[in-house]
Amino acid sequence: MGSASMEESPLHEPAVLAAANTHSVSPGQVLLRWGLQSGCGVIPKSSKVARIKENLDLFSFVLTPNEMAKLAVLDKNKRFNDPGDFPPSMNSFCPIFD
Repeated sequence: MGSASMEESPLHEPAVLAAANTHSVSPGQVLLRWGLQSGCGVIPKSSKVARIKENLDLFSFVLTPNEMAKLAVLDKNKRFNDPGDFPPSMNSFCPIFD
């Protein structure tokens, strides 16, 4: 979520912000919860203690069917974490999403 530019980040989408406000949670929690409710496995990561605690608190709220539908249409068909770019220390590029 954090790898996208400000203009492309789903964290700033009005539907995400509205759901976050409604449930008194962060936009990141809304997106992770959307993934869980959609049946996907989510693997959140953070080095910040506050975010780690937020990531563990995804079961204290449930997104409504209307919120789920609004979030589902935000797909921009982009990837921001092509593992082929990591790690730079390997001195090679091996994109897997071309």
